[in-house]
Amino acid sequence: MAIVNRISEQEYRELALNESDRLWELWDGVPREKPLMSMKHEDVASYLGAALIIHLDRRHYRVDINGGRARLSTHSYFIPDVVVIPAALK
Repeated sequence: MAIVNRISEQEYRELALNESDRLWELWDGVPREKPLMSMKHEDVASYLGAALIIHLDRRHYRVDINGGRARLSTHSYFIPDVVVIPAALK
């Protein structure tokens, strides 16, 4: 039987800030380090991000590659491979 240690949203935020060299996600309250991408996967994310950067107006949008965090709830944060964020929110 596995014991799962869940943490609060505040604890997750502290973990993500204090260990910024690691990519921490929160899955239903359980902290997990985001797995590394393969070279092909990283290439696709980079090319997609670059294409979006070229076509989107920087006054209105920011593109983040493997760095932005998506908060689904107080128990779940994910790091999308590519995310477009309205500039007003960044």
